[in-house]
Amino acid sequence: MVSVPAWVLAVVALGVGALILEMARSMARTEIRAPKHAGAAGGPDPLAVEQALLRRLNEWRTREGADPLGSDPALEEMARQAAAQAVASQDRSGEPAPEEIPALRERLHPGLIGPLAAAASGAQQRTGPDPDQAAGQLVDALARGGGVVERAWTRAGVGVAVGRQGVVAVAVLCRRLALLDREPPRTAFLTEPLELSGEAREGAFTTLALKLRPPSGPERPVPLDREDGGRFRAAVDFREGPGRYMIEWSGGEGPVDRTPIEVVG
Repeated sequence: MVSVPAWVLAVVALGVGALILEMARSMARTEIRAPKHAGAAGGPDPLAVEQALLRRLNEWRTREGADPLGSDPALEEMARQAAAQAVASQDRSGEPAPEEIPALRERLHPGLIGPLAAAASGAQQRTGPDPDQAAGQLVDALARGGGVVERAWTRAGVGVAVGRQGVVAVAVLCRRLALLDREPPRTAFLTEPLELSGEAREGAFTTLALKLRPPSGPERPVPLDREDGGRFRAAVDFREGPGRYMIEWSGGEGPVDRTPIEVVG
């Protein structure tokens, strides 16, 4: 019987230990992800319906003389959450999905400047696995409301969920004028100017305007210092004294975006 030196056994043991350790690290780095957008059995794939629905919505907008909507990941996530909630409610109650689902700005991005709207619609019955069939039913229902053709909208997120009762789609629409670097405070101090900065979006760089409505007296414009790349800065002072002010953003066509702020002395 051949005798193996102790030092050789020690080296082999260290090598095997290192191999086991590396395998453990490799397994830890490997993240197993469940399907994020799986459809219900026998129904269409929600992701495919979302893509087909946005395409058909834009085709319909083009026919109506409105610009196509760009896809927005934050809006998509919000629409998907709303669609999942709607289809769960529909399955529990057996009633159709609500026609309107409120859009909460805080769930999107607190620095978003621009109006939001949301509309929901359900197919009359569960469709088969053809995403275009489901999208066709949903876009007809959404188009009847008329809101998705408003020219002011520039971005959209579409969320689709499939339940026992049928297919539910939620479209979240936005006119994204700008994205602020920080959420505006709800309260400000009279002696400190409010510094605002961000980036103008959707071609609103040249038309973006900021006004301040004080507690009393006429509204007044707030100058914007525009920089390269769509960046801008502004300093808002509260010379009219303490009270409730209203910050108003606008950008060409469409409604203004209003943010209240309470100024204390």
